[in-house]
Amino acid sequence: MAYVTFKNILWLLGVLSAIGGTIALFVWLLGLIPKRKPRPEQPPGPPPTPEKPAPKIHNLPYRPNQYFTGRTKELQDVHDALASKGAAALSGVGGVGKTQIALKYACDHFDDYAGGVYWVQAASRADVVSGFAVLAEPLGLSLGEEKDQELIAVLVKARFERTEGWLLVFDSADRPELIKEFLPGNPKGHILLTSQAQVFDVLNIADPVEVREMPPDDASDFLFRRTEREKGMVAEEERSAAAKLAEELGYFPLALEQAGAYVLAKKVRFQDYLRTYLNQRRRLKFLEIFTPRAGDYSKTITTTWKISCREVRRASKASADLLKVSAFLSPDAIPFELFVLGAPKLGRRLSKALAGAANEPTKVNDLLEPLTRYSLVRIDPDGRTYTIHRLVQEVLRDRMFGLARARWAERAVRVVNAAFPEVEFKTWPLCDRLIAHAKAAAGLVETYRFDFEEAGRLLNQAGYYLRERARYAEAEPLYRRALEIVEKALGPEHPDVAASLNNLALLYHRQGRYAEAEPLYRRALEIREKVLGPEHPGVATSLNNLAALYYSQGRYAEAEPLYRRAREILEKALGPEHPDVAASLNNLALLYDSQGRYAEAEPLLRRAREIREKTLGLEHPNVATSLNNLAELYRAQGRYAEAEPLYRRALEISEKALGPEHPNVATSLNNLAALYRAQGRYGEAEPLFRRALEIWEKALGPEHPNVATVLENYAIFLRKLNRPSEAAELKARAGAIRAKHAAQNPPGES
Repeated sequence: MAYVTFKNILWLLGVLSAIGGTIALFVWLLGLIPKRKPRPEQPPGPPPTPEKPAPKIHNLPYRPNQYFTGRTKELQDVHDALASKGAAALSGVGGVGKTQIALKYACDHFDDYAGGVYWVQAASRADVVSGFAVLAEPLGLSLGEEKDQELIAVLVKARFERTEGWLLVFDSADRPELIKEFLPGNPKGHILLTSQAQVFDVLNIADPVEVREMPPDDASDFLFRRTEREKGMVAEEERSAAAKLAEELGYFPLALEQAGAYVLAKKVRFQDYLRTYLNQRRRLKFLEIFTPRAGDYSKTITTTWKISCREVRRASKASADLLKVSAFLSPDAIPFELFVLGAPKLGRRLSKALAGAANEPTKVNDLLEPLTRYSLVRIDPDGRTYTIHRLVQEVLRDRMFGLARARWAERAVRVVNAAFPEVEFKTWPLCDRLIAHAKAAAGLVETYRFDFEEAGRLLNQAGYYLRERARYAEAEPLYRRALEIVEKALGPEHPDVAASLNNLALLYHRQGRYAEAEPLYRRALEIREKVLGPEHPGVATSLNNLAALYYSQGRYAEAEPLYRRAREILEKALGPEHPDVAASLNNLALLYDSQGRYAEAEPLLRRAREIREKTLGLEHPNVATSLNNLAELYRAQGRYAEAEPLYRRALEISEKALGPEHPNVATSLNNLAALYRAQGRYGEAEPLFRRALEIWEKALGPEHPNVATVLENYAIFLRKLNRPSEAAELKARAGAIRAKHAAQNPPGES
């Protein structure tokens, strides 16, 4: 064991004294060094030499638009895309506001880019080269006497690759492939494009920010801002006129800008401008009268599309022709089938380009490619449709001379007719895709007073489809014009005239306009008997429809012999299993049912149902009709357990096939509600009555006989619930409808 002695302690004190002296000397020496505060966030080493902040560099070509309105979503989408991907593209048709959105973003985020904000026009490769050359000086490149802009562009690109924190905007980059060589490799900043193109895969931009028309409220607000007016300080009439003007201009930013500039400069009211625009649309030259100036867009709508159309013609004259015919169609969701099925009606170039398109569907895409390249149209590849803006259409039509305009309008009518199928349930999906274009064609028929046979056929088929979908107000003018055309083209005694008369009469019949329907039915019957002979199926159709009219009026004694004769003709001409025979059986059975002749009615209804299920399929609306009618027979006999599943199945089929707002759906709802009422299931009945009433009032009008029927049924229901005042109100309304209808359709005349 070691012990600490006094000698050891003295030795230790001497060592400590020596160390203390050394420390003291070291501290004294440190005192000779200038003191500074520690900077714990700095790495070891000498402090950086103080520098002035880097200057903000930009060459924005326009001043910020003081009237800029809305576009919050687009600006946020650009910000998000740049933050996550480093590159973004604003895509849309010319004049839709892409440049202004890019400019707004650049101005709003200017302080975020320490390396500067740079703007390059990119309509062509030459524009990009010259634009890069201009950037050499702001980027601090010493080029001496170098004049070669190609070399300067390479040096500018290299400088971007070595510089951090910049925004580079390529404006009007409608051909994205042209700017690929100018993009900095491994960029340390952000790249933003504006373009009429839609696809930017060549630049590795998968999801461009799509720029469409302005929202209606933003567009209206813009008009007030542009004209320096306080929206809340003007009369309601003026606010409504501004909203209507924005709608007429398609909520299109450049059109809104030019209209607003006109209103401001001329000190006119929106309602005055709107009236001028609507009444003198063809003479209105506001698209051309504005000279671009600082702060405005650089091109007018006309100039933009003139340039685009010229490029389309250079790429494909057939594509240019497709654009011309598109100017006369409905602008939205133009289906590819239109051109596959109607190619021969489109003129030599398009017919040749589309030859064999049924087997090579990409031919339509090939024709559309030059149009999508310049965003004259927008394709929906999933729906196989494309869209053209209505202002594009107007510019195209205005650039055509009178004869050319009429020729392309006629081709549009003919191509829609060629594609529009015969109307039956299985063709409804195609009819639905084409109906908007058929209605546009109807407008052309009226405008240009076309009276060729195909025009009449198209209007008749379109009216037929609209009638089947319970769009009666839309169907009537088409039917009327079709009748005029067919009579003029084929003469007053032609079977097609009888078909048009029958269709218009059936429309009136469904609307409860019996007095207008009967003379048309009678004339159609006379023509068919005279021209086709008394045993023709067309005669049976007329007999059946006239009998159905009598049935609707309670004129059973007049209806029965017509029904019987129609049935005999059809069974003989078409065979016992034809769907038209089923319709005849169904109608005769309804007559018997209404007379309480249940034993005669039931086998006819059963047979009609069997034929329809076999020939039309289990999901056809006519099958629903048969199910509903058979259920009605059972309900009248108190066979409720048998009736309910048929009612339910009929309702299910009708809702699926026709949509929830079709009058046939209301029929099923009303009948099922009546069944529930008879069973005392009041809680289940009332919502069905209410819904049936709403559908019929909306589809047929508040004074249709069917509305009276559901009001009467509902009133009976309410009395059972001890709600007499409500029941009396409905009963009175139903009585008023019946009285008015009887006055308009006297039995001796209808």
